[in-house]
Amino acid sequence: MRDLVRNHRFASFYAIAVAIVAAVMVVRALIGYGEVLPALFEFLQARPAYANILSITRFAFEDPRALLIFAFAGAPTFSALAVVWLADGRAGLTTLLGRLKPWGPGVSSQKGALLYAELAAIYGLGIAVYLWLTSRYAGADALADTLQLLGGSIPIVIGSLILGPFIDEGGTCEELGWRGRGLPLLMDRYSAPLRATLLLGFLWWAWHFPREIPNIMASENLGHWAYYQGLFLVLCLALSVVCSWYFFRSGGSALPALLIHGFTNVWSKALAGPVFQALEIDLRTWLVIAASILIVASTRGRLGWRDREAETS
Repeated sequence: MRDLVRNHRFASFYAIAVAIVAAVMVVRALIGYGEVLPALFEFLQARPAYANILSITRFAFEDPRALLIFAFAGAPTFSALAVVWLADGRAGLTTLLGRLKPWGPGVSSQKGALLYAELAAIYGLGIAVYLWLTSRYAGADALADTLQLLGGSIPIVIGSLILGPFIDEGGTCEELGWRGRGLPLLMDRYSAPLRATLLLGFLWWAWHFPREIPNIMASENLGHWAYYQGLFLVLCLALSVVCSWYFFRSGGSALPALLIHGFTNVWSKALAGPVFQALEIDLRTWLVIAASILIVASTRGRLGWRDREAETS
């Protein structure tokens, strides 16, 4: 088993991640999980709140089946931990967990601090744009509903927005696997940052596919489903570009990707509803696509990658 994993590191990592989500979907069918998500959304609307690690955990005290959400979202990280342990033992786990340091070798504390200040500014600007669009096009009531979703009072809203990127079940549970393990392995194989990034983005999209099987079976309009899956694929490719750019700039840290994945999900889950209803625009997706195009153009496809040994070892 160890030799198989060592000789096929990325394939082993990805196969186990897919196997976990496939197993989750089988368990979901066996325990009647179809009832859980509607109940979760009712639970969130009654609070009100949006889906994140804290709110899902609160709901799990009422229905433990909701913990399957974490099993699904955590599959890439669970897989990365298992494969690294099998292939490289404790030293490999130390290296993998070291990907959560704010920045890696070759990045000064000043540059690292500026990078996170840049991310905070982008996140804050996105929040301001969403709130302005909500006020301008959806109205004061919609803006009040959005603030209520985040906690109601201004201090709690600010705290929720600061905490939000760290407690998103997508970014927090996935990114140590995708950017901490998957991207370095693909860079070891291809040494071509854009190629590795787009391949990872495609495989990231495909990894989600088992959850779509019930939707396909229940869909009465597969064309509508295919359109939104195509848009989701483009989002995965674009977000992979943005995350990789910050991964390389941070010297190989997965933390920027965790935060980017997290705060774009905060935009989508907590802020986007009134804007989408008023303008019928999935603003998060188009912002990420625009950012990825600018990054690829400005870096000529290198995405900030400089020294292969420093960035991927």
